[in-house]
Amino acid sequence: MARPRKKFTEDEFRRALSYIDRKLKLEGNWPGQNAAGHEKAYREFRKVRLHHDPDALAGWCDRWLDEAGRKKLLAALRARKKRDRPGAGKKTVSLDPRAWLYLSGLAKRDNVTLSEFLIKRLEKEYMDMTEGKEDDS
Repeated sequence: MARPRKKFTEDEFRRALSYIDRKLKLEGNWPGQNAAGHEKAYREFRKVRLHHDPDALAGWCDRWLDEAGRKKLLAALRARKKRDRPGAGKKTVSLDPRAWLYLSGLAKRDNVTLSEFLIKRLEKEYMDMTEGKEDDS
């Protein structure tokens, strides 16, 4: 029984284009097993990207990706979607050296990470401040 063709949402389509483009640029034999296959796949992919057609991308995937390649693509799309969620992942903060010294010293004393220390110390005050308000973060 043939597997049903993947229907890409607009977000999945953009992410898939990015994933496939990166793979084609970085891996000289991907998805074909030789340079000639790679070049043909790349030419066809450029047409798909130019026309911005999710159905054409599904056809490209059917033609060029084996089952393992398809699974890797779908896993990469799920991972990217998870990373792109609002509030997902880590945030970076620049601290004054003294602020970092104080914060890291207190976190070490409590045997917790910097993030855990800040959450423990600030959570109640933040919850009191936002009580009854929508949390946008």
